[in-house]
Parts: sequence; C-alpha cells; structure tokens
Amino acid sequence: MHIHTRLLAATFAFTALALPGRASVPGNIQDLSYAGLVHVCEDEEPADADYIQCVAHEADDPFQPYTAVECTNAGLPAVCVTDFIPKVRLKGTVTLAFDDAALDGFGTPSDETVLILELKKGAKKRTFIDLFEGSKIGNWNAFGVETFLTGAGGIDFETNGEFQFANQNLTDLGLEIRDQAALWFPKADLSTAVPVITSIARDTKEDPIDEDDVAQKLASAAFLKIEIEFARTIP
Repeated sequence: MHIHTRLLAATFAFTALALPGRASVPGNIQDLSYAGLVHVCEDEEPADADYIQCVAHEADDPFQPYTAVECTNAGLPAVCVTDFIPKVRLKGTVTLAFDDAALDGFGTPSDETVLILELKKGAKKRTFIDLFEGSKIGNWNAFGVETFLTGAGGIDFETNGEFQFANQNLTDLGLEIRDQAALWFPKADLSTAVPVITSIARDTKEDPIDEDDVAQKLASAAFLKIEIEFARTIP
C-alpha cells in the first residue's frame, strides 16, 4: 500500500473515535503512526544497518502499539520508538489563521483556514502557504469557532499538537516540506520519509490576533514555534 493511502486509512480509523466539536486537536497521534511509520528498538541507532525494527503489534492490529518482542528477544528494553532520520531537524514558525465568517463570491459566510509556515536552516529560509476550506487540517479536529484558536479555553498546542504528521489535506504541504529538506540535507535519504512535528508551542513573543466579535468579520490567528523531523515510512 502506498504510504499516503496507508496514512489516510489510518487517519480515518483514528478520527472516527474523536469527539465532534471537541475544543482541542488530537494530540500525540502515536497510535495513528503505528500503521504508517517505522518503529525501532529504543537503544539502537537508526542509522546503523543492524538496528532492530519492531514488527509485531498488540492483537495483530496495525493501529495498536508494538509488542516490542523483537527488542526483548535481542536483550534490549521493551520499547519501540519512531524511526527518525538522524540529524535532520528543522525549526520554524507557523501562523495559523481562521475566519468563521469568510465570504465567498456570492457573499455567503463560510469557514476558511490559512496556514503560513516558515522553515529555516542556518541563514536559509523557505515560506510555505496553504489554504483550507473549513477549519480542519490534517487529523486535527475542526476548530469550529475562532476562540478555539486564540481564546484562553482554546487549543493546548503544546500537549495536543506533537507528533502530527502530514496526512489528509496536509499531504501536499508535507511533500513540499520533504522536497525542501532534501535540498538542505543532500546526504540524507528522505525518499521514504514524512515530516513529523516533534515540538510545538505558542510563540510567547507574539500575542494571538483575536477578531472573534460580532462586529468583526476578519480572521483570528495564533502564532506557533515548531520543530520538524522526518520519520521513515512503512512500505
């Protein structure tokens, strides 16, 4: 199965369990990654050709955790971790804007989301911009209202955003990120990898833009700082 087909199927299985309208984003999606991302025994170096890959899942279900039986059989701790490409890490900022009263060509209000991602490696920078109909991106639950994005009772990105990886309507953006990383890290083989957010937090230097008011018809926005690594995918 092609990696994007595999991740899409895994996403549907995962989001079917999510509560509609919940004021958060599905966070650590490690459960979803079991079906699509390679996992290895914890204390083995993934760059080493002899590292041990985890294969067996609990209840033989690819969406369930690995049993780590391969690790214990080798005298290693019973821990399986995501197989990230060594020494390939990007830092960046995200502007996430959402308008719950955006007007279409006929003047009818609808939900629209904009994501602006700026990645950097040393002095090199690249900016990506993507637009989404509605307020659902990747496997996250829909924002629903602007206060979920900016309000005090809104999304806890730090707890709920880590380990998001490019899937569903983030797939095209993920491919662009991977292509850029391949240029910046020419010695790394990213051909079977997918970008994964391994750290995400609100940018404390940038206050959210809150335009969620009856009299305001503009978008609200949150500013985030992220780190991205690349995980190998299951063929």
